[in-house]
Parts: sequence; structure tokens; C-alpha cells
Amino acid sequence: MSNSSSTDGDQDMSTSSSTDIDQDAFVKSELSKFIMKHTGLDALSSIDEIVLSYIIGALETLGSADSPEDVFDVDEFTEMMTAYIPAFLNIQR
Repeated sequence: MSNSSSTDGDQDMSTSSSTDIDQDAFVKSELSKFIMKHTGLDALSSIDEIVLSYIIGALETLGSADSPEDVFDVDEFTEMMTAYIPAFLNIQR
């Protein structure tokens, strides 16, 4: 029996990891489309794990905040993104 519950736990972990990978792929794809639309540049190669973690963290914060404008600093976000993708600075706010 303990072997069976161990297997169930492993399946839960793989589902969670799969969901994280799907979420990362989705955010990366949508961010790349957004940058392409607003700058004309293909920035896919500039979107690494650091950028993904930052974006996902910002989205989670925005999604759970009662007042998003109090927890999200657009200037800080723009500065971070511009460090990775200089053309991001040219996107109208």
C-alpha cells in the first residue's frame, strides 16, 4: 500500500511540474508576441528563466492584490524589462 501512495505522490509532482512548464511556455510565448507587436523585434531568445520568474511573480501579485496599482510599479517593471530587452523602453505606457 505504501508503494501505491508513493506513486500517487509522484504523479501529483509530475502534474505540478507539467503545469509549471506549460505556464512558463505560455508566458514566454505571450511576452514574445507582445514585444514583437510593440517593437517589431523577436525577443524570444532574450526571455530567460530570470525574466520568466519576474513576470510570473508580477502577474501573481497583480492577480492576488485588492488594489493592483498599489503593488505594481510600472517604472520598476519597465526598468527590469529594458535591462533584458532595450527596445522595451520604446513601448508606450
